[in-house]
Amino acid sequence: MLVGISMSTDSTLPRKILVIDDDVSVTNQIEKLVKNHGIAVEKASNFESAIYKFNQIRFDVVLVELEFEELPGTIMVQKFRSSLFDGKKEVPIVMLTGIQRSANEESLMTELGDVLVITKPVSLGGLLGVLSKAMQNSQSRASFNEIRYKIVDPLLNQGKVDKVYQVCKDKLMPLGIHGKHEAAMIFAKIGKIEESLQLLDELHKQEPNNMKYLNDMARLSVQSGDLAKARVLYEKADAIAPSNLHRITEMAGLYLAMKEPIKSIEKYSELIAFSPENKELKFDVYQKLFDGGFEEHARDFSKQTSTPAELIKHFNNKGVMLSKTLDFDSAISEYSRARGLIPGDKDLYRILYNMAIAHINKKTRNDILKAHELLLEVKKMKPTFEKASEKLELTNKLLSLGQKSAG
Repeated sequence: MLVGISMSTDSTLPRKILVIDDDVSVTNQIEKLVKNHGIAVEKASNFESAIYKFNQIRFDVVLVELEFEELPGTIMVQKFRSSLFDGKKEVPIVMLTGIQRSANEESLMTELGDVLVITKPVSLGGLLGVLSKAMQNSQSRASFNEIRYKIVDPLLNQGKVDKVYQVCKDKLMPLGIHGKHEAAMIFAKIGKIEESLQLLDELHKQEPNNMKYLNDMARLSVQSGDLAKARVLYEKADAIAPSNLHRITEMAGLYLAMKEPIKSIEKYSELIAFSPENKELKFDVYQKLFDGGFEEHARDFSKQTSTPAELIKHFNNKGVMLSKTLDFDSAISEYSRARGLIPGDKDLYRILYNMAIAHINKKTRNDILKAHELLLEVKKMKPTFEKASEKLELTNKLLSLGQKSAG
């Protein structure tokens, strides 16, 4: 449940803000500055607390330290904007900084869009000014959202593509650069790829330092099958504004599609480093490498990033959950993937045993034979494993009954 909000004495200012900084003196100072202006303040000094409060409490503005210790402020912004909670993606962001920003950081903030900056130490006048500006930006975005959600999306759901196109022309494009960008994205969605690319190219010429247009053109090039062009665009944008999580993900997938697993792993490694909250991400990467036909690379990467015990636990849990839904084929696939990652590990018998159980549950003679072979492997690896002995008796009995039935 979202926490309630107190009323502000000034309608141009936010009513509740979140301040994220590992320097407690900064968050306390900001709280004191806005104390007499009806602004409620929540504070976070670590990543876990910041994400939890952002997801659970409704804020009008979020202030985040650019050089946050656990993750860069620009990464935090992207985490917030990818939130699955309703209304969270639109919360205005103010970046707190007390240092000279690098060209790469400036470029990434430009690409992310609508990120305001305030320099520390923060003054009352400067703080109130930037908070007021953030609220204005929020209201401005509301006009785009109203057109998108109240007009465009209903028309799309009804399949009225021509009307959607006209709305973009009549209502979005006259709203300036932001409106044209929104129109370009909708053009792509309704299949007008060439027109979308043309409009994005025009926008890039108007804002050559904004890498989001290159990113969008690269994504559309992938859709149209021109992977080489997409690569050039992605790599150009990534060199100027690194650490864009969406682009990193897309580049990792592109390199994999272009049969360049080493470059793909480099981008996935970046993504893992920026995603401490996603403990399962590295396992997803192993699967993508396996599915792409790069088993050796998957095996090497898993050795660098996981212990055998972690792998066994992960794939066992996944396989057991799939078996509970009676999806034994998928469970066996997960167990097989683990077997490929740690083929000689001493504890692999745990995986092989569960794989045997999944085969037994499929009940065909061929599966019973496979289960029997797996259980023999288990007993060889772990002679004292009594459960395997019991299941071997079962497979022997089932195979014997099958032979009698055939006779």
